[in-house]
Amino acid sequence: MSIQIQKHFEAPELLRCFFCCVKVKNSVLIHGGLRRGRAKEPPLDSLVLCDPVNRKVQPLTQGPALSHHAGCMLTEDIFLLVGGWTGKVRSNKIHAYSIEKRQWIETQEDPRSRAPTGLSGHTVTKINQNLCCILGREGGLKIQRKFGDIFLLHLELVGNVYRYWWEEAPVKTKSRSGHTAVLMPSLKY
Repeated sequence: MSIQIQKHFEAPELLRCFFCCVKVKNSVLIHGGLRRGRAKEPPLDSLVLCDPVNRKVQPLTQGPALSHHAGCMLTEDIFLLVGGWTGKVRSNKIHAYSIEKRQWIETQEDPRSRAPTGLSGHTVTKINQNLCCILGREGGLKIQRKFGDIFLLHLELVGNVYRYWWEEAPVKTKSRSGHTAVLMPSLKY
């Protein structure tokens, strides 16, 4: 086994922090974040595709302006964004983007939903294409809970709209922000 180390490359579209990124085939999809580490400036709304092997960055579109958000590839085509900082509030909204169609997909919260107050610095872990585990601290503008919460995000594609609803998991965790989470294959939900 050999390891190749390549020099990094720079592109103005990549200069950001507190963004969301996911692997898509041999590229990385990057959304939002802040230009600098100061939360006083508005979050970015750009979505870019970075091909590190060929050293190319392709701007795709604009979307929701968010930082401190999380996401995952729900399917090979659908990029899911969850929560984040809008520049004014912590959000609990979700956003979905079709890589194939190169467009944002409408999302709609189901009335049975028990949504968290707001999320930032959380994780999104895909369980299957209709269920994600969200782990992190929830809170409004000035107050965050002292304990962490685990939420289950249920998703259903109805026509061209992703309907979703939240469910608080029956377990709690210590307060967490800015962490990572991995589901082990041997564990079942």
